Amino acid sequence: MRAKKVPAKAYIFDWDDVLVKTRAKIHIYKDGKKIKSLTPAEFNTYKLQSGEVLDVSEFSDPRFIINARKFRLWPALENISNAKKMGRSSSDIFILTARSEKSQIPIHNFLEKNGIEIPLENVITIGFDDGREHDAAIAKEKVLRELKEEYADIMFFDDSEENIQLASKIGGIKTRLIDWNK
Repeated sequence: MRAKKVPAKAYIFDWDDVLVKTRAKIHIYKDGKKIKSLTPAEFNTYKLQSGEVLDVSEFSDPRFIINARKFRLWPALENISNAKKMGRSSSDIFILTARSEKSQIPIHNFLEKNGIEIPLENVITIGFDDGREHDAAIAKEKVLRELKEEYADIMFFDDSEENIQLASKIGGIKTRLIDWNK
C-alpha cells in the first residue's frame, strides 16, 4: 500500500469579521415582529430565547458580499495567495464560514475580483438559509477534522472563541483567535 501524500499546509479563514466586514445583519423575530438586529460578532455570543426566530437572509444576499470591505486579516490572506502565485508556497487556502451554500459563489467571486485564486470547493459553507438553529462551532469542528486527514499542518483563524476552543482540541491544528477588542 502506498502512503498518501499529505500537502504541507492549509490556511483556513473564517469570513465575517476576520477577512471582511459586511453590513449584513442577523434579524431576530418574536411573535412575527423584529425585536433586534445583530452583527456577526454580536451573534457569536447571542443565545436564542424561546419563541425567537432567526432571519439570516442578508447573509445569502450577494449584494452584501460583493459590497464587503476587506478587513484586518485580508493582508495575511493576500500574502499567502501571492506566495502561492510566485511558487514560494504550496499551501492551500480555505474559507470556512457559517454562511449558507448560497454564499459560496458570491464569496468566491469576491475573492477572485480581489486577486485571491482558490478553488470554489475551498469556500466551505456550513449554514442554512431558513434560519434554523445549528451549532456552527460543532459544524466547523467536523470540517476541520476532515481537513486534518488531508493536511499535515493547519492554521485556523476565527473570531469565535468557541470555534477556536473546539479547533484547539484537534491535534495538529494551530489556532488564532481574532479578537479586535483587545
